Amino acid sequence: MDVDRADGAGGSLAERDAFTALARQSLPEVRASAETWCNGLTAFLTLVTTTMIIKGRDTTAERRPSGQ
Repeated sequence: MDVDRADGAGGSLAERDAFTALARQSLPEVRASAETWCNGLTAFLTLVTTTMIIKGRDTTAERRPSGQ
């Protein structure tokens, strides 16, 4: 049975159910990927912040653009 939608996108109920099942199965993988990305970003920001604290103003002053 085909489903006709107002926006012109049609599809069978079996296709819709298959897509829904695929989306539910992929959710744990997407969450794990997002968690890994978040942990990596946190580690990077921690490294940058720690470097700035340990090295102090001298290191950051050396990195200023030459126009200033």
